[in-house]
Amino acid sequence: MAPNLPDLPAELLLLIVECEPRPKHEKLAFKALRQTCKAINDKITHSFGCKYFADVTVGLDAIALDKIHGISHSQFVCHVEAVTVNTKALWNCDQLGISADAAVLSLEGVMATLLNGTWANSLGHALPRLPHLKHLYVESPDHYDIGMQNWSRPSLSRIFTTIVKTTFTVALCKVSALETLSISATQYWSMVPVHVSVLGSLAIFMHQLSSLKTLRLNIEVDDDEDTHIEPIHILAHLFQRASTLTDLSLGFSTSDNSAPFFRQLSQTLPPNTLRRLELFHLDTQLKDLKRLLKTCKETLQVLGLHCVTFTGDGQVCRLLRFLREDMVLKEVLLCGLNEERLDDFTYGVHFNLVNLRQWKLHLKMADGDDIGYWLNVVEGGLVFDDLWEWDDVVDLYRADLDARS
Repeated sequence: MAPNLPDLPAELLLLIVECEPRPKHEKLAFKALRQTCKAINDKITHSFGCKYFADVTVGLDAIALDKIHGISHSQFVCHVEAVTVNTKALWNCDQLGISADAAVLSLEGVMATLLNGTWANSLGHALPRLPHLKHLYVESPDHYDIGMQNWSRPSLSRIFTTIVKTTFTVALCKVSALETLSISATQYWSMVPVHVSVLGSLAIFMHQLSSLKTLRLNIEVDDDEDTHIEPIHILAHLFQRASTLTDLSLGFSTSDNSAPFFRQLSQTLPPNTLRRLELFHLDTQLKDLKRLLKTCKETLQVLGLHCVTFTGDGQVCRLLRFLREDMVLKEVLLCGLNEERLDDFTYGVHFNLVNLRQWKLHLKMADGDDIGYWLNVVEGGLVFDDLWEWDDVVDLYRADLDARS
């Protein structure tokens, strides 16, 4: 006799869900199957929780807060490992159903909502009820999104910084085993940064970050170098406190003022065990980058440099030679070095290897790339001007624009 549906093992029940021909409806099929009877629900609830509640996104509106509140009081509370605070919806006029003019006028209203404690209290009540929360992400808005252009960049940065500080206050004081902390981590320069002052809030809860493995920050720094001292010392103290920190991504939404900040950071950061380092939108002297790399020379395996501009001539060649001769890396990603920006497009050193023209050079030992060999090839190409420089690309870009018009 054929078995009844409730008698099937969990593996077969899950196959039924996976056979749903429309991927968007798979979750609905999962829910429908769970509602057929208690026996089936008991068998597949764990798999349902692992698939759909391991990573939860929460916005700043009432509906999203109700969602995280409901999860924190449900049977899926033990499945949540990551929470993403998505701030984009706050400024998306279409999603909010308001006009662009209303969005501009609601700036003070947005600040009032953030400062009156409602959002912070809701998040603060929910997060401590997630016993396995390990990863916290706060996504920043993109200044190029629909409706964003009606907000000034300083206003967006001010609101986003307030959001991050509030998140730190309600999350870090109650979540003790964070492994990932990511704030506006992106390589796109149009993403709104968080002001470097948020590191002061981070310092208050330093004792909660002893298990941190990954830190990603996209920050905005002031032109007054005296204001750099405190956040740099906080980062240095974090490295001493979180001995497990192996992955650092540090971006500057604009390269303005990044050079003096990075110079002080390279002089202050203690020897560490970083295995992965990525830097975005940075102006620096090569000697400062080399100084920082030497603090983690024994452990660093992956290096990514995105839109990094070096002061002085011939610095890219010297960088390639240093990476080849002094570092032992398993993966190298170089993109937009010595960048220039034209009509919102970014141009930099253009790599042309084996007739493959590309904006980035990505070498991975795991893919069979001989990193030392290819760095030597690229260095030779730069020395003998075999590769395109940004001036040539700009000429082609302008010619393309002329052709289109």
